[in-house]
Amino acid sequence: MDPIGIAGVLIIIVAFAYAFLRRALLSLALSICFLAIYTLLALSSRQFGYLPGSPGYLELALSHTGSARLVEALTFFTSMFVHWDLLHLGFNMIFLIVVGTPLEEKIGTSAFAFVFIIGGLFGTLAFYLLHYSEVFVLMGASGALSAELGAYARLYPREKMKLFVPFFPLPAISIIWLAMGFLIVSSLLINVPHVATEAHIAGLITGLFIAPLAVRLPSKKRTILKPIDFSVLAGLAITVELRDILDDLEKETVPEVRAAWLERFVQRAKCPTCKGPLRMRMGRIVSDCGWKLRLR
Repeated sequence: MDPIGIAGVLIIIVAFAYAFLRRALLSLALSICFLAIYTLLALSSRQFGYLPGSPGYLELALSHTGSARLVEALTFFTSMFVHWDLLHLGFNMIFLIVVGTPLEEKIGTSAFAFVFIIGGLFGTLAFYLLHYSEVFVLMGASGALSAELGAYARLYPREKMKLFVPFFPLPAISIIWLAMGFLIVSSLLINVPHVATEAHIAGLITGLFIAPLAVRLPSKKRTILKPIDFSVLAGLAITVELRDILDDLEKETVPEVRAAWLERFVQRAKCPTCKGPLRMRMGRIVSDCGWKLRLR
């Protein structure tokens, strides 16, 4: 393998090792990894900024010539970390931070990594098999990120998320509707050239199916399992049902059960300012009006 390709593989290994050994967020480590590999290929290109001109480009991306080759095996994995241009890179980095980070904080780094890797591999495999007789170069983390969205929709379907669109504010959308919209749009774009929509669809479906298995993995990175003073929720417990749930929360000692009770409490409670729905967001309970409550 070319030294540039080896350097790219080492960057991927370092990103995963750092997240697990330092108990950092893998979603953030991967976003830096994406940027580092893009920079590596851009700087090593014979035509500055043009990634195919780098000697490591075809060693990291999945380059298929119409027949199976052993060398393709590793690139099924490494191709998830290579991006075609700055737009492709930027979109996936934003998606990883906006969707991946809150999901990782809920389910833990091990589960997040499991969904990312398995979902990405299945997305790549689906595209590979459907286009086996063709010549193509496949790259990008879209299949893996689609799997994270699918897992999010399976585990927390009612949680709402705001999409950032410049100069066009959008209301918060439930994750399940966001995933369904993504699936529909991907299906409509199935024949658009240079877009691996089959990988997106396969990744999303894979995430939906493997999410329950992923959360069974042991993890030390679940903010919801950290010690929490649930007395801060007393002001939101204005109904008998909410007070009963709060009592169960304070007594529960099994982390997974406690997490389920907390999610139910947030779904039933209302914002004290606007009376609108609440949702969990990066260790806080927030409302669309801007009200927030940090759990300690």
